[in-house]
Amino acid sequence: MKFDLLVSAGIGLRRKFTRFQAETLCCCLLVVMGANLFSNAWRETLTNDELVHIPSGYQYLVAGNFRLNPDHPPLVKMWACLPLLVVRPRIDLQPDGADQGFARFTVLASIEFWQTNRLRFQTISFWSRAPMVLLTLALGVLIFVYGRQLFGARAALLAVALFSLEPTMLAHGWIVHTDLAAAFGYLLFFFTLQAYYRAPTFSRALCFGLATGFALLTKFSLAILIPIFFLALVYLAVRASWFGASRRSCVLQACLA
Repeated sequence: MKFDLLVSAGIGLRRKFTRFQAETLCCCLLVVMGANLFSNAWRETLTNDELVHIPSGYQYLVAGNFRLNPDHPPLVKMWACLPLLVVRPRIDLQPDGADQGFARFTVLASIEFWQTNRLRFQTISFWSRAPMVLLTLALGVLIFVYGRQLFGARAALLAVALFSLEPTMLAHGWIVHTDLAAAFGYLLFFFTLQAYYRAPTFSRALCFGLATGFALLTKFSLAILIPIFFLALVYLAVRASWFGASRRSCVLQACLA
């Protein structure tokens, strides 16, 4: 009786694996990639950008001080520093040089931050990098979902394999900077745009608008998406009948986006 139950359970697991084979293999690839990234996040010292980005993001969250490092939008740095709300490193809210230029103030505040918290250097750096690893893995999931939608499960799995083994991704996927987040926002923009064009609804228009806003808050260079955003909405409103929608609803959806 027990043997029969084990056999039937094994057959059931095999069928499920066969049915979700691509998804299972994709998860395995991303788990291995995540282990690699977390290992690097713990072992490697900080990059030049992180020496500034981490104190800046923590200042944004705790002090509401956005004068630090205005070279990049604040969203990614704030995301990376969320775990520091639990770690609670010390900060000087008004370091020397606060009345001077942005660049000098950023450098002085960053130096002050790391000197004040030098005994917790590794803890702060690791927990700031952990959210960036999660964001990189989310990009891998998006690549799989979008790739399967466009070209099928095998192509999507190949894309994730290339992504998870690509040296540039492995080198940058754990660093507190804006590049991987911008890549995620860029791909998410076109993913939601295509979904909206397939079936123009208010919920999909809202998702398209949110994806655009997220992309613009990751890196200033993604301002290139602004004309695409407006042209896509105008084109859909003009050609509404081609997409099985009314012009009035498309205009309202564009306003919502």
